[in-house]
Amino acid sequence: MVYSKILILFGVICAFSVLMTSFLQVANVNILRNAVAITRSVGDDEYDKSLSLIGDKDVTDPVTLSCTPRTNIVMLKTHKTGSSTLQNILFRYADKHNLTLVLPKRSHLLGYPHKFNSTDIIHVPWHEYNILTHHTVFNFPEMKKLMPPDTAFITILRHPVTQFESAFGYFAYRLTLNMSSDNKLETYLAGNDKYFFRQHLLHNNYMFDLGIPYNDWNDIDRLEGAIHKLNLVFNLVLIMEYFEESMVLLRHLMCWDVDDVVFLALNVRGAAAREHAGSEITTKIEEWNSADFHLYKYFNKTFWEKVKRFGETRMENEVEVLKNRLRWYRDKCISGITQTGNKGFHPKGVKMSWNTLNPDANQNRDCVDMTRSEIKYTEILRKKLNRRILHYR
Repeated sequence: MVYSKILILFGVICAFSVLMTSFLQVANVNILRNAVAITRSVGDDEYDKSLSLIGDKDVTDPVTLSCTPRTNIVMLKTHKTGSSTLQNILFRYADKHNLTLVLPKRSHLLGYPHKFNSTDIIHVPWHEYNILTHHTVFNFPEMKKLMPPDTAFITILRHPVTQFESAFGYFAYRLTLNMSSDNKLETYLAGNDKYFFRQHLLHNNYMFDLGIPYNDWNDIDRLEGAIHKLNLVFNLVLIMEYFEESMVLLRHLMCWDVDDVVFLALNVRGAAAREHAGSEITTKIEEWNSADFHLYKYFNKTFWEKVKRFGETRMENEVEVLKNRLRWYRDKCISGITQTGNKGFHPKGVKMSWNTLNPDANQNRDCVDMTRSEIKYTEILRKKLNRRILHYR
């Protein structure tokens, strides 16, 4: 009798446990949905993450044998941040796996300096795209309509002082020809209101590229609100100064192999073309591009929070593995660096450094592809896409 009562009590407890587990699971789903609903009420719907992204693979997860590689990604290409090197990684992955790139109808720009618009792209009859990575101004609603629901959004930033120095030396060469002063950076910063040549590339360029309205740049509340929206949209913001660590996080976000994120630096200026700022000029750059500084500090912090969750020791180990592969490819592919020839776009008068292939690497697809310039690779990929369209049934 007592034994029967114990069995009945045990059954009741088990049933109660099952009911509570189901209740909590439903409650957790509702909490997630409510959290997104609250977020939507705070910001514009078009810049909030959709529920379809909840549960996507986080960069802190290890790549396991059961992991399924992701193929859909938008990389908002920024200027003078190592983005050409990152773009080449995405080009090669798309090329290798026969993925569909969002390509401009002509040139290598997706409507830049205008906001992204799907009217500027080559339309494919199968109506599905995988990778968007050419220069354009960020337009999340338009990009989200074009790309699959599980698309990862990434971009890359660089410390605004060195980014400005690089952009100034690269884009403002024609402007500096009219400056008599030896310190052209200082001359520009002392009278930047007089110079409008490519101003969007020299004044808060991150703000411009990311599509943040000009009126938000100098209003701290609106600026922080805009940055918060970007944080909701972007799965990962990479940092150029920690490019190897960034590639580790990227490959785990996308569930790719180490060799999928190997690289050789592209679009690098020669030493003679580089500007260097002293402490006084650095302060002026910080003032001139204060909104970009705010953005960089925010995402530099989120970057290291991701590294911490990933595991600092684990990160060190994976960076070392990646560096070993980079050394292997450099030894296999590269014989040296040259500043002769014209292997890609660069402003007239700006000297660039190019990788020179080893003689036996000229027939190696990995080596050749890793050293292709953006314009040349874009032309190849555009011809490949047009052939696929032509033979599509």
